[in-house]
Amino acid sequence: MKISLFASIIAFLSNFMPTLALDGYRCNAQTISREILMREVNKSYDETVERDPGNAFFRDSTLIADVEFSYRFAPYHDPKSTIKVFFNNRNQILRVQTFFFGLIHECLEMVESRA
Repeated sequence: MKISLFASIIAFLSNFMPTLALDGYRCNAQTISREILMREVNKSYDETVERDPGNAFFRDSTLIADVEFSYRFAPYHDPKSTIKVFFNNRNQILRVQTFFFGLIHECLEMVESRA
């Protein structure tokens, strides 16, 4: 009885807590939406990772795959600029990097608090 009352109180209070929404990644003073990144991950998932039960990638969530795609950063206009997305076997984005003008830049995850 005490446990169910405690769980009910927590559930009730969580309705008033702000939630965190993952908006995307900040790369070189430009925000890349999570939708763009996930679209590329989902599109390339079958191509990047061989679907084989013997493949260690499907058994070990610490293994990482990546996908790289072209992306034009508005202020820089480097035709060779790319974004590289690192993800695990659950299609969770772990890290994002950009490459332009011959340099690799780490992107920062953007988190927005919503009430």
